[in-house]
Amino acid sequence: MVDQEEIHRKSLSNIEYERAEALRQIGINFAELPDKEQAWADLHQLTQDKDRFVRHTAAKSLSRTFPHVQDKEQAGADLHRFTQDDDRDVQYTAAWSLGIAFPHIPDKEQAQADLHRFTQDDDLSVQVSAAWSLGVAFPHIPDKEQAWIDLIRLTQDEDRLVQHYAGVFLGSAFLHVPDKNQAWVDLHQLTLDENSYVRGYAAASLSSAFPHVPDKEQFWADLHRLTQDEDSFVRTSAV
Repeated sequence: MVDQEEIHRKSLSNIEYERAEALRQIGINFAELPDKEQAWADLHQLTQDKDRFVRHTAAKSLSRTFPHVQDKEQAGADLHRFTQDDDRDVQYTAAWSLGIAFPHIPDKEQAQADLHRFTQDDDLSVQVSAAWSLGVAFPHIPDKEQAWIDLIRLTQDEDRLVQHYAGVFLGSAFLHVPDKNQAWVDLHQLTLDENSYVRGYAAASLSSAFPHVPDKEQFWADLHRLTQDEDSFVRTSAV
C-alpha cells in the first residue's frame, strides 16, 4: 500500500531526489491516494520548484494526474507555465505532456497555441514531442485546420523523427479535418513528394483516409502508383 504521509514528507525534503521521487509516486498513484487534495497541493507546489529536474518530473506527473485533478484550471495553468520554462528538458516534457492531458485541459485554445509554437521550435527534442502531441491530441484540438497545416508542414521537416511523428497521424487526422477537399489535395501532394520517406507515410495514411476522401478515382490512381514505387518502404506502406 502506498504511504501518502511518506510521499508528503519527501515533497518537503531539502533533497532534490526525494522531491522528484514524491512527484513520481504522486503521478503513478494519484487515483488511489486517499487524500487527493493533499496530493494535488504537493504536486502544485513542486511545479514551482527551483530545481530543473524536479520541475521536469512535475511536468511528467502532471500529465498522468490531469484526468483526476479537481482544479483543472490551475493544472492547465501549471502546464502552460512549463511550456515557458527556461530549461529545455522541462519544455520538452511539457510538449509531450500536452498531448496526454489535452482532452482534459479547459483552455484548449491556449494549449493548441503552445503546441503550435513548439512545432516551430529550434530545439529538435521539443519539436519531436510537439509533433507527437499534435497527432495524439488532434481529435480534441479546436482549430483543426491550423493543426492539419502544422502536421503537413512537419512532414517536410529535415529531421526524420519529426517527419515520422507527423506522418503516422495523417490518416487518423484526416477524419477530423473540416475541409476535406483541401486536406485531400495536401495528402495527394505528399504522395508525389521527392522524399521517399514522406511518400511512404502518405501511402500508409491513404487506407485510413479512404472512407472520407472526396476524389476516390485519384485515390486509387495514387495507391496503384505507390505500390509500384522505386522505394521498398513506399511500396510496403502502400500495401
